[in-house]
Amino acid sequence: MTARVSVILCTKNRQASLAPTLESVGAAAVPPGWSVELIVVDNGSADGTAELVRAWRRPHLEVRYLHEAGPGKSFAYNAGLRAATGDILLCTDDDVRVPRGWIEGMARPILDGPADAVAGGVVLPAAVRARLEASALRHRPDWVASTERIDPQHVDHMVGANMAFHRRILERIPQFDVELGPGRLGYGEDTLLSWQIMAAGFRVAAHFDVAVEHHFDPARLTDRAVVEMARRLACSHAYLRHHWVHQRRPRWLRLKLAGALLRRARHRPRGGALSDAAIRAEEDVAYYGEFLRQSRRARRYVRHGLVVLAPP
Repeated sequence: MTARVSVILCTKNRQASLAPTLESVGAAAVPPGWSVELIVVDNGSADGTAELVRAWRRPHLEVRYLHEAGPGKSFAYNAGLRAATGDILLCTDDDVRVPRGWIEGMARPILDGPADAVAGGVVLPAAVRARLEASALRHRPDWVASTERIDPQHVDHMVGANMAFHRRILERIPQFDVELGPGRLGYGEDTLLSWQIMAAGFRVAAHFDVAVEHHFDPARLTDRAVVEMARRLACSHAYLRHHWVHQRRPRWLRLKLAGALLRRARHRPRGGALSDAAIRAEEDVAYYGEFLRQSRRARRYVRHGLVVLAPP
């Protein structure tokens, strides 16, 4: 069986981590008769990313460099989707290492029919895991894009570092929401896309055995970075709850926000390690504040639906 696969990789100012990612993609096997293109979407890098990608070539891959000025990873994703020519759209990140059988492993379930989309595995290598265990994120591996807490029998979302879907899906659902993801609220662009795929009746299969290794920047484990991560995750969650879930605005939302502010003041670390209670307090403040802001806006989507009601 022949197949055409488009690998979409979005990046910004990560030349150092992008280089080994490209090498791993270049080492991935391409089955005989298959055509694979790699589309690298640069979302405004100023670190030599463009030169790296334009100079990088592999005989079995068609490499294409795109520049997308729209601020945020979702803009970059959508540019990649528009440029892609493949029937299978395979997404990954600029700080992972893919296995040799990655392309066929992610595409085959879609080509053979049992799935319209595939949630691949995202694992942490031993050295990265050790650093995580020594940080405030030791109980939150999913915050750094890991699939270890997703039940493969009940997949509720795909992780953008390793997901694939058939082009026909784009005939039914919107593209990535440009208000979500890195560069905007911070997270949730892959979650919402996953929810919409499932709401449209498409089949999502878990193939966590086809796993990429996530070699994220250790700077993401500092206390300051963890607090910022907590805030962005909470804001993204509030956006989804208002615009897609249609959660009603609680009557006592301002009181909830005031209470969260008091808890944050009480748990804010003063020279000690960042505690779980402090992280939860940061989440609550960000969530209630963002939900208050979003609840003043018209909802963007039909409840649990695919129709966009209002522009961003």
